[in-house]
Amino acid sequence: ISRAMAQQINKMIETGYVFAFISGTPVIELQRMISSGLNNSGINNGHHLLGNNGTCYVECSGGAFNQIYSYPFTAQEKQEVIAAFEQLIKTENLISLTTKEDQLQDRGSQITLSILGRNAPKALKAQYDSDGRIRIRFIDFLHHYLDSQDSSSKNSKKYDMKIGGTTSIDITRKGQDKAWGMKQFLAYHHYSASEVILFGDKIYPYG
Repeated sequence: ISRAMAQQINKMIETGYVFAFISGTPVIELQRMISSGLNNSGINNGHHLLGNNGTCYVECSGGAFNQIYSYPFTAQEKQEVIAAFEQLIKTENLISLTTKEDQLQDRGSQITLSILGRNAPKALKAQYDSDGRIRIRFIDFLHHYLDSQDSSSKNSKKYDMKIGGTTSIDITRKGQDKAWGMKQFLAYHHYSASEVILFGDKIYPYG
C-alpha cells in the first residue's frame, strides 16, 4: 500500500469509517502489504483483513491481530484440488520462474496456482494473460479433470474456480467467493449491505 493511500485510509478510519480488505491473498500477506502501512502511521488504526476470499477473517486493533473465524479445506478436498492443479501443470508444461512452492500454494481454505510463480517479475506476469483467456481454458481443464476422477459425484461442482491477480487461478469451496466473504463479514457485525461501498477489479465472469 502506498504511503498516500495509507494516510487517506487512516484519516477516514479516524472519522469513523470501517475498512475491510478482502482478497484471495492469505491474511499474512495482507498484514505485510496493508496493515504494515496503516500501522506505521503511529496511530495503530483498526481495520479488518478478509484473506482467502473472506474464508479467514482477522481483526487488527491496536496493532494486534485476532482471528475471528476460518473455514479451511478438509484433507480430502486439498488432495483433490492439488491433484487437479498438478495434472494441469504437467499437461500444459507450466514452468515456474521461481519455485514449485511459489507456483502452487496451499492457503488453507484456498489453493492457488500462480502460473509463473507468485514472486515472478511483475512485468512478465502482466504480459502473460492480460485478458484471462488462457486461464479460462485452464479452468475448463480443471473442471473436466475433477469430474473424470469420479463421474458419479461431479467433483468440480464442489468448488469455485476464479481468475485472480495477473497469472493466478484460485480454487475455494463452492460458494465461498468474495461475495460470500463479504456477506459473512456483514452478518458477523450486523451491518446492512446498504451501508457498504465495495470497490475492486475483475468484476466479470471468472473474475
